[in-house]
Amino acid sequence: MDSNTAAPSDLGATLFVLAHNDDEFFVLPRVLRETAEGRACLFLFTTDGAAYGESPERRLSETLEVLGKFGINRSSVISLGAQLGIRDGTSHRSIDSLWKGMQQSLENRQVARVFTLAWDGGHNDHDTAHLLAVAFAQSRGLPIMEFAAYNSFQMPKPLFRCMKLIPGRGDLVEDRVSCREAVRWALTPRHYRSQRRAFLGLLGFCLPQILLRRRLVTREVTGKRYLERPHQGPLFYEVRFKVPHSEFLAATRAFIQHHRLGEEQLAHCNS
Repeated sequence: MDSNTAAPSDLGATLFVLAHNDDEFFVLPRVLRETAEGRACLFLFTTDGAAYGESPERRLSETLEVLGKFGINRSSVISLGAQLGIRDGTSHRSIDSLWKGMQQSLENRQVARVFTLAWDGGHNDHDTAHLLAVAFAQSRGLPIMEFAAYNSFQMPKPLFRCMKLIPGRGDLVEDRVSCREAVRWALTPRHYRSQRRAFLGLLGFCLPQILLRRRLVTREVTGKRYLERPHQGPLFYEVRFKVPHSEFLAATRAFIQHHRLGEEQLAHCNS
């Protein structure tokens, strides 16, 4: 390498802004690519992950176990939600506190780009993490990509889709995985022992994506209308978690408007 050319690790870390311990499962191929190419990775979690009586400590330990297998150490994981006492399922009500904590946590961290959960109405915590990630990326002029966990776009209640982005603007990027990597990815949920019940419901939808399609699709975040519903019809978090979109919007509207989220993206798309 030319001495005047910076190594990938010198150009800043790739930041993953996630809501819950185990959300990293949906983006593991990208984590693998980043580490294989010598880029540092940072993970910031916006809730304590302690739904259904699980302890934040147990949830964090499971994430650390999984990420450790991909070469990620403890110092690269920021448990912001746990530090602030943000309960799983409530982060939209504390978006301003999370934003302040996020700025402080990342103040001295060099970040090159951001990945976050898709804006798709799948979980209110996911959409909150997305808003925080977009605000952070805009504040630093960074590229940002989104990936899908689950959503109910064009699905009859109570069904949902896994790992499929809803239609939207932005360039798509495909990370194709080998058969060996796909099997490794598919077996990862066994490490999330506290979430066995949740993964039993998810894997029937996720495994075909992992083992048959063998790819992760991410998309450039652009052209969003954050003051509107992510898609028509019932949102999954409205059906499953009983959080009305009206409540979510009331809690996040001021944040969206203050940071002008989506406005510059739409202007760029429409120019």
